[in-house]
Parts: sequence; C-alpha cells; structure tokens
Amino acid sequence: METLSNSVEKVLGSSTYLPSGATHDSSAMSDICPIAMLFVRCLNGVSHSPEESASEEDMQVAVKVLSDFLLSLNKEKF
Repeated sequence: METLSNSVEKVLGSSTYLPSGATHDSSAMSDICPIAMLFVRCLNGVSHSPEESASEEDMQVAVKVLSDFLLSLNKEKF
C-alpha cells in the first residue's frame, strides 16, 4: 500500500487511504502476496453498476499511477 500511495503522491501531489469493505480478488491474492487497490472516482459515486462512469482524465491519471507503481516495483525487487 505504501508503494502505491507513493505513486499516487508522485502523480497527484497527495494520497489518501480509503478504508473499504471491497475485496474483489484481493482477498484470495492476499494469501500469497501483498495487495493494494487503486480507487478511481466515478460520476456521482456510482460503481458496480451499468451507470458507472469515470472521466477520461481520471482514467489517464490512474494509468500514470499504475505505470509508476509497476516501474517502482521493478526497481525495488530487481
């Protein structure tokens, strides 16, 4: 989570931890490796619904964060 948070800070300037009951596949994966989830804001807060919508700008930010995160993992592990 700290590594992902660092990537969010690098891209956005700050990071917020969001407590969530959502587990998705993370509950299964957490048995074998560390996990973190990146939440992208949705229009009117609607998610997991056909009406779910995220702006192109927010999705571009998410891609930048994930790219930085993956590159930083590579630097940490190898």
